[in-house]
Amino acid sequence: MDDPNRSIECTVSKCRYHCGGCDYCSLSAVQIGSHEEQPYCAECVDCRSFEPKD
Repeated sequence: MDDPNRSIECTVSKCRYHCGGCDYCSLSAVQIGSHEEQPYCAECVDCRSFEPKD
């Protein structure tokens, strides 16, 4: 298991950077963006650092 970054909480267990049994990301920083030109709700916001687990 990678070291959890306790500043970045994450529940996406299918991500390569998710820290196994705890709900944290192992990256030192993440990139956040949107697939919408004018985001208006939480579902419009994306973690652009996501990579699927192998």
